[in-house]
Amino acid sequence: MRWTVLLLAALLPALELPPSPADVPGIRIWPPPAFTHWPAVVYSDEERNAAVGVPVKKRGAKAEWGWEGEAPIPLQLPDDVDQTSGLVQLSLQPGVRRLRVGLPDGDHRLPLRVEPATAPVWPLAKLIDGYPVDEAGVPVILLASRPQPARERIWAPLRKDLPRPEGRALIVGDRLEAWNDSPWNGLDAEVRPATDLVKAHHACLVALAKLPQPLPRTLIWCPGNEAIQVGEHDPEEGRLLGVLRERFAALGALPVLVLALPPRPVERRLQAAHDARREALVAEADRTGWRLADLARAAGDPESANKVGDNVFTAYPAGEAMGRVREVLKASLAK
Repeated sequence: MRWTVLLLAALLPALELPPSPADVPGIRIWPPPAFTHWPAVVYSDEERNAAVGVPVKKRGAKAEWGWEGEAPIPLQLPDDVDQTSGLVQLSLQPGVRRLRVGLPDGDHRLPLRVEPATAPVWPLAKLIDGYPVDEAGVPVILLASRPQPARERIWAPLRKDLPRPEGRALIVGDRLEAWNDSPWNGLDAEVRPATDLVKAHHACLVALAKLPQPLPRTLIWCPGNEAIQVGEHDPEEGRLLGVLRERFAALGALPVLVLALPPRPVERRLQAAHDARREALVAEADRTGWRLADLARAAGDPESANKVGDNVFTAYPAGEAMGRVREVLKASLAK
């Protein structure tokens, strides 16, 4: 040990050690401008915005932004924060466009991609902070047609029904796991779990970016209850129903589409949000031609369905209640 200490002492003067943090001031790493929020599904007849986050390296400085090929909009950076944000109006033309953000340190170009919802393969690869992007991390927006149930009913007698595909059924969404089990277990279907604490339906869009071939004869979406963990639901969640129907119609076949209404949560703070969301989903399912599988009714009162011990409850129905939920899903697959 003594010789080791002496050897280290002899070598230390020759080593090029980095300077001490106490002697060198830190260099702040600023995040670049970036899109922070954007709609995953946009109707072609509406105007929408996306949010852009901008670092404020020089407070109170002048800046500008605008889509390439358009006149820029002048900006005044705030003088009391290090980060700011703003809304830019989207140009809903299919393809990739770039937003030029001109800051004192130079120009930044932010790409954004608009893809028709009728595309056979969606370029969705993953979520960043709950929002869909492609393989390169570019934000993606699906451009869809607004559902028009009244018009469809008028033309229904003259319209030829789409054939039902013959592929294996597909279940996507929340596995509704409880007590090391799931009502998805044992079902004759391909399963694609897809959840996200910020935007659960965005996770389903990514999970369904590539559809199996042949197309599934039945598609079941299990939304789960993650979307109401903050006490309210996303009003655009129901757009998933219409955009999937439109995509299948463009492919020339239409599976039986089933919306599995989630069980009622045991937390009373979430029950009002659950009921409002349920009502909105049922209305959108009626507008877009989805069938309903009422898992809440099958499970029953959550204080009984989710109970696994004295004052111990699971997030979703367990035991016999889970078995009833599984039977409802199995019946939907058999139709």
